[in-house]
This record gives sequence, structure tokens and C-alpha cells, in this order.
Amino acid sequence: VVAHELAHQWFGNLVTMKWWSDLWLNEGFATFVASVGVSAVEPSWHARLNYAIENTLSILSLDALESSHPVSVAIDDPKRISEIFDTISYRKGATVIRMMLMFLGEDVFRKALHNYLTKHSYSNAEQDDLWAELTEVNRQHGGLSRNVTVKEVMDTWTKQTGYPLLTVTRDYSDKSVTITQKRYLSLGATRSTSSWWVPLSVLCEREADQPNQRVQWLADDEGVTQQHKFEHGSAPGEWVLFNYDMIGGCFTFLLSGPAG
Repeated sequence: VVAHELAHQWFGNLVTMKWWSDLWLNEGFATFVASVGVSAVEPSWHARLNYAIENTLSILSLDALESSHPVSVAIDDPKRISEIFDTISYRKGATVIRMMLMFLGEDVFRKALHNYLTKHSYSNAEQDDLWAELTEVNRQHGGLSRNVTVKEVMDTWTKQTGYPLLTVTRDYSDKSVTITQKRYLSLGATRSTSSWWVPLSVLCEREADQPNQRVQWLADDEGVTQQHKFEHGSAPGEWVLFNYDMIGGCFTFLLSGPAG
């Protein structure tokens, strides 16, 4: 709690969201930065990973309901403002921030955040201002394809309700994996056409001792896709781990394909 409130000196006080629709810029960042602060003070607690797990688990049941709302939610009535001080704004906000840091890289993320806070000091900002700074620094240093903007990726996470269920089908005959996505609804209600830019980390047994993990995006040259296929090169007897380190905010379900 102390770390969270200290973080508001920057996220909320130094830079404040333009309107309540982007409350997550205050509360999501304060929730995320709190884990960074605790980790700096007491590394043995592994707060960044433990908080990430706690935040993800806390949103799964709530965000699987039709009644949930996007991270960036339209507020046209001041009476509704208090309703969005909830788990989605705080914990899902923190979850998508962590996801950005991990697929952009910490150096890119820190520099862009510094630029964002400096440029909008003692003023107001909206999420598009943050996307612009992240995209600019990313184009200079890389982390995300230079043909893709952070806005294109992150709007699928902040402007859509829910999260994706990924079905991973492993075909042993050609050493390939096919990943499909759809929104997860706990009651199996209305069919959803939502799609997300999902950074799915993949770790193969033969690469387990390598520090860098491969990230497969559920996207192609035209943009986000509901299905993605790639070759991982692992033999049938070797394991392949998906969503390693919980980069993407999603459920992952594994199916076995033809043994070949």
C-alpha cells in the first residue's frame, strides 16, 4: 500500500489522466510500480513475479463475465466514475503494463516512460500519449516490429473487454504448432469475435539453458489474427512450454495433434 501511494507522486500527481476513462494510467501504473518498489527493497520476496501472478489470477473470473468492462472505459456520466475504481482498472491495468515491459524490453520501456512523464509533467495525458512515446523509442531501439505501433497492439488489450483463451495444437509430424484464440467466457455465452495481439512466449526443451525466449505474435502482415502457425523444431519426445513467465494475459490450453 505504501509503495502504491508513493507511485502516485508520478502517476496521478505529476501526470494525471485527462478524463476518468483512462483511470488505469493512474491506478494500473501505481499497482505495477508498487511491485517494482517492493522488489528493490526486498529482492528475496520476488514481488514482481508474485504480484504478477496475484494480479492475473484476480482478474480471470471477473473478466470472463459479460458484465466486465474494458481497461479504458467510456465514462459519460460523472455518477459512474466510482464504479471503475475496481479490479480491472487496478490489477488488469498493471497486468497489461507488465506485458508491455516484457515484449518491448525494460530499456525501451524505461526510456519511453521517462519521456512520457517529462513531456506531460504537471499536466494531463491520455493513453494515446503513452502509446506515442513507447512507439517512438521502440522505433529507435527495437523490441517490437518497427512496422507496428504500440497503439495497434495495446488498444486490443485496453479497449476490448475480456481476455483470450489460446488453444495450442502441436503437430508432431511436421514439428509445428497452431495457435487459435477466442475470448474466454465462463458461462459460454455470446460468441465473441474479439481478437488480441498476443505475445506468446515459447520455450523449447533444447533451448532451456538460453536466457532469451522466443515470442510468437498472433498476427501476420495484415495485423492481428485468430490463428497462427509456426515451426518450433522440437522432436516428439521434447517438451515445449507456452506463455513462459506469463507475458500474455491469457489462458493457454494444449492439444496434441498427429503423431506422424
